Amino acid sequence: MRDIMLFIHFLGLIMGMGAGFASLVIGVSNKDLSGEERPKFMLRLRGLGYMGLTGIGLLIISGLYLATPYWSQIATMPLFIAKLTLVVVLFTLALIMDRRWRKAVKNGGGPDLAAIPKLGRLAFPVGILIVLFAVLQFH
Repeated sequence: MRDIMLFIHFLGLIMGMGAGFASLVIGVSNKDLSGEERPKFMLRLRGLGYMGLTGIGLLIISGLYLATPYWSQIATMPLFIAKLTLVVVLFTLALIMDRRWRKAVKNGGGPDLAAIPKLGRLAFPVGILIVLFAVLQFH
């Protein structure tokens, strides 16, 4: 069962971080779109948001299972505590971004759509730090 959950954990990582990388690259490569074209184009990327949120969900579900042997030792694992804290931060950012996406789709863009890249620029390094802390803790 542990191997299956580890597979799901890595699949969630691919989906979550892949959505972040894709959003970053797409956003940077399409900065030159006109004022009218950009919101229309960016609203079509909603699927990346769903993929990222699904990936984070898979990470959390599988991570809870994979972490069960360590709960009794958590007080002696500061990197693991930092990783878990950042997971909560990332999940919160993902939920805020999802709410903004919903409002942006409903309103055809606007300030909610403009806020998403800013939140993404914050979420992206948080995701990188989560992976770094996991590697340092479990190497």
